[in-house]
This record gives sequence, C-alpha cells and structure tokens, in this order.
Amino acid sequence: MIKPYSLILFIFSLLSLPSLAQDAEIKFGKVSQEELSMHVYPLDSSASAVVLSDIGNTRFKYSEGSGIQLEFTRHTRIKILSTSGYEWANVRVPLYNDGKDKERISSLKGYTYNLVNGNVEKEKLKSSSEFSEKYSDHYDIAKFTMPAVKEGSVLEYEYTITSDFMYNLQDWEFQKSIPVMWSEYNVSIPEYFNYKQFMRGYHSLAIHDTGKKPGKFTYSTKTRSGGRGLRDANLHTNFKNESLDFTEYTERWVATDVPALVEEPHITTMDDYVMKITFELASIMFPGETMKVYSTTWENIDKELLDAEYFGNIIQKKGVVKKEVDALAVGETDPMKKLAILYTYMRDQVRWNGDKRLFASQTSQKTLENKSGNSADINLTLIAMLNYAGIETYPVALSTRDHGILIPSYPMINQFNYVIAMVKIDGQTLLLDATEQNCPFNLLPIRCLNGNGRVVSNEASEKWVKLEELQNANTNQLVVAYVSLNEAQQLEAKISSSSTDYLALKLRQKYSKGEEERSKPIKEQYQGWNITNYEATQWEDIYKPVEEKMQGTMNNEMMETGDIIYLNPILINRVHENPFKLEDRTYPVDYAHTNKQMYMMNFTIPQGYEVEELPESIALALPDNGGKFIYQTKQIGHMIQVVNKLEIHKSRFDAQEYPYLREFYNQIVAKQSEQLVLRKQKLSE
Repeated sequence: MIKPYSLILFIFSLLSLPSLAQDAEIKFGKVSQEELSMHVYPLDSSASAVVLSDIGNTRFKYSEGSGIQLEFTRHTRIKILSTSGYEWANVRVPLYNDGKDKERISSLKGYTYNLVNGNVEKEKLKSSSEFSEKYSDHYDIAKFTMPAVKEGSVLEYEYTITSDFMYNLQDWEFQKSIPVMWSEYNVSIPEYFNYKQFMRGYHSLAIHDTGKKPGKFTYSTKTRSGGRGLRDANLHTNFKNESLDFTEYTERWVATDVPALVEEPHITTMDDYVMKITFELASIMFPGETMKVYSTTWENIDKELLDAEYFGNIIQKKGVVKKEVDALAVGETDPMKKLAILYTYMRDQVRWNGDKRLFASQTSQKTLENKSGNSADINLTLIAMLNYAGIETYPVALSTRDHGILIPSYPMINQFNYVIAMVKIDGQTLLLDATEQNCPFNLLPIRCLNGNGRVVSNEASEKWVKLEELQNANTNQLVVAYVSLNEAQQLEAKISSSSTDYLALKLRQKYSKGEEERSKPIKEQYQGWNITNYEATQWEDIYKPVEEKMQGTMNNEMMETGDIIYLNPILINRVHENPFKLEDRTYPVDYAHTNKQMYMMNFTIPQGYEVEELPESIALALPDNGGKFIYQTKQIGHMIQVVNKLEIHKSRFDAQEYPYLREFYNQIVAKQSEQLVLRKQKLSE
C-alpha cells in the first residue's frame, strides 16, 4: 500500500548512490608517482597550479528527525607548480542558511603529499586549520588551509555538505582560473523531484551520461494494539517496515582538459564565462499528493514585482510625488521639456548612495525628503513622477554588467539586480537612469549595457528590450594636432579634441571631482607629453561634446641620428600592444558600446629636411561590418598629414569572430609602430 507523502517525508530512507567516477579511477589517498613528479602542465606551461581531479556527487538521503536531505560530497586533488599557486591551499566552502536552518559541512579530511628524496611524505589536515565566518545574510563560509604546501605538492581533500533545502541542489563549476584535467559531477534524483538544469560556458563536455535504475524508500510504521489506555500493561507498540519502489534518474557530466579561464579585456563579469551547470527546483509530486510547483514564469515575476510594496507600490502611488511635479513643471506643456526637467531634478538633487538594487529601500516621500537613496529608490520615484506628469513610463528590470548576463529563457527573479525607466514620448523610446551625475537622459551608465531588460508592466506591448540597441550607445572622439620641431629639438604641438557620449561622460565625471582628478584622463591619453595651456569648454552643458584645447611638448617619439630623424606620427591614441593576448578565446568580446576615434596630425617638415620614407596608407575591415581601421599619409608641400581612424561598429563579438578581431589589432599595432623618416637635405654645390 502506498503511504501518503506527509508520512513518507519523515520516515523514508534513500538508497546510497554508488560512485560513478570509475572512468577516472580516482580514489582518495591513491596519489600517483606521475602526479607527484609533475613539474609543468603540458597543456599550459604558464599554469601555477592545476586541478588534477574534481569530483562531486549529490544524492538524496533520509535522516532521523530531519527527513529528506540533500547530501553533496566533493573530492578534489590539486597540483601546485609554483609559489604563485599556493593560494589554492586556502579553500572556501559556501554554506546556505535561511535564517533558521543551515547547511552543514562534515567528514572533512585532507592531506598534502610531497616527494622528498624519492619518498612520499604526507601531512594531515588538522582541525585547527578549520574555521568559518559570516559572509552575508544567507551564506556562511567554511574555510580550511592545507598544510606543508610547497612547489610540487599535491593537495587532496574531501568533505560532505548536508542540506535541508531541496531547492538548493548544488551547482557545479567545471572551470577555474587554473587548468582542470578532470572535472566530474554526478546526481541521482528520485522521480518525485523535477529540476530544471542550465548549462553555460564555452568548453565542451567529454562525457554526458543519463540513466535510470530502480530505487526504494524504506520506512517504518507504528501501530498500537491491546489494552484500554496508554498506561495499560497490555498495550503493545508494533513497528512494521514498508517500502515504496520508485525510479531513480542518474546523470553524469565530465569535462576534461578544461583551460584556465583567464580574464581578458572587454568582458561583463567572469562568472558569465565559467563552464558550469546550475539547477532550479521545478516541482515535487509524490504518489497520492498534489503537485507542488516551485518554478515560475516571467509573467509571474512581473506580477510579483508589481504587487511588491517596494517596487510596484512605489510607482503606483503617484499622489506622493504630486507636490514636487506640480512645482517643477508648472506651466510646462511640452512633454519632452517636462521629461528633461523631472529627470534633471532627480539626477542632480537626489544623490545615489552607490547601492545597485531592484527594490527600493524607502517610500518615494522619504527618497525626496532625504534627497538620497539606492538606484531603485531614485529610478522608481522618477517613474512615478513621469507617469503623474502624463508621460508614458514603465520600469525595466535588468542585470548590471558586474552581476552577469540575463538569460531570458531562464525565468528567475534573482537574475535582476537593477531597475531603470523606459519612456514612450514623441514616437521615441528612451531609457533613463537618474543615478549618474553629468549623464544626459539619452545615455545609460555603462553598467546598464548588458543584453536584455524586462519591461515590467501589464500594459506595455513589448516585454524585452535590447539595452545596447535601444540606447544606441556610442563613443566618438576627434583629435587634431598641429606638430612641429622647436628650437630645442622637441616635438611641439597644438591639439584640439572633441569627445561625445561615454568619453564625454567620463571626462565630465573627472571634471566634477576637482583639479587633481581632472588631470588624470589627460595624463592617460597624452602619456609622454608635457601639457601646457590646457582648456576645456562645454563640459557643463552635458548635451554637447566636451571640447579640449592644449599645447604640449614631447621627445620620446622622436629620435635623431646624424642626418636622419625618425618620428612615430601616431602621437595620440596609439595602440602600443594588442589587448587580446590569448591565441584562442572561447568567450565573447563585449565592448558594451561602439567606438569611433579619429586622429589627424599635421606635421610641419623642419627647414632643411625632406621626406626619406613615409608609411604607406592602408585600410582594414572586420567581417560583417564589425569595424574598420584607416591609416592615410600624404605630403602637402612642407606639411605631412597623417589620418588614423579606428571604428568598432559592434558592441559584442562572438568567440568565432575573435581570431579576426585579434589579427585586426595585430595589424593596427604593427602599422602604428611604423616610422616617418626625414633626411637632412644636402647643400647644393
């Protein structure tokens, strides 16, 4: 007879999951001679350490008094190749808690193995090396440090995590910042539990096996017979063992020779590129019980947000902002001007405290009174103000670049950590974020340019917006320099520069922080120059380009040898080295926005000199109109003009496009390294 779930929850036990890692034949304590004598990892000679094996197993078990639990066991072996790999001896294990119950670590054991004069010496992990600390409201960190670590050591440890949280089936990362030779994860799940799984990353699995096998829950029932009351000596308690047969689904993932995940330029957050698998509890259904559904849909998340006190309730209470809107927009009938007035007020008068949040921390009234708040306080209040002013505005939930790429096919509210405003006005769609000082309303902070945003509304026809495309994010800079050789044989230049969009925003942010901070972008861009007579205009009008004018001298790009002068004509914005170091990159290049830079140098040939060699003009283009590089040189009388134009037309390049992008920059570096050669004219006889 099948017992109801309410009884089974407390009294069944689950058969143990046997190890599925037999292909690797890795047993605790059995460290090979090859592992101990390894000095260099052949697939990555620069690696400071390498994970020899990392094997995880998750099973369901029954614990008396606790009921069904998840049991996760991890066995890890790491080879230390150099002193910079010592950090891998410090192990951190996150443990979840919900405020009442918490995950527990147990059965921790570990050894460090060293090869000394041909003999294996091993040092046991001592309990004094173990401790824990609070990490956040819902996570503690268990820590331990492996002993006797030196170059050549093999570290091996194993531990078990017991969890009461069925929704927290352990995720698994196959990739780390050092190479991984063998990474394996095994799960065994009774048919009553349904989990969604999501795999991400840019390295392929070597093995992926699925299967099923018979399983059995064994539980006991208790009945009483005889006697007429609890104190009657004739009362007997009878225990009976019963069982419930079920199907147990197994799954095994193995990745081999996984390269180290190296941080390169132009990424969101490294967590977006790690090869890993994550799980979400979708439903539980035991025989005779109604299915309990845990997974959600985006529509349910919309409703949850709109019903939330510190999200939907903020934008629905328009009366709270009535006083401010009426005072600010009095007599103004033009919707675009109203928009500019209200946005400017929130941006300039309410200071962002630096916290990136999806939910507000206070009411709109408090935000306006305190004149400060987190990002949601500011932007949700702005939405309420615009709607009260008759401007169609909706909240857009998103994930900032440091929080990770949002996956639309994976509906989970914790993918969001931020909210901005979307405005429909005069046939246009605008995205607004009033947290950033000196930012015009038609420009989002770069942290927001991260794929898709979710329009949280019952009325809006569109539900997803592409943030970069809708924003039309870009950076433009034009630099013109007039260069000559002064009497001290130094290069002397008059330079003018015009910068828009994100570069202009960066400059304005520096200007607002005082003279010392203001000089930093100048020093960054004009390295090697002695800048004098610097002047910037239009930096207070954030809807216009920042215009800069300056004079300067330099001599580190010129060399005089006898009658010859060698000069690199790219004196500004030169690409000195290829930013893309990896020969192969398995994850995308994410610029966040497009870029256009143009540099024009007009060089006056010194009296008594003539052009010996002028770099040739070239034009390069990336496939699919991804970008272009134009380098043009010409002589006009006693002047040499060099035009250097670099344009990146796409904000994101896939891994398949990386070789073209890398070679594109190789050629730019090579071209910009070429010299202009001048020779002193011979005196006529």
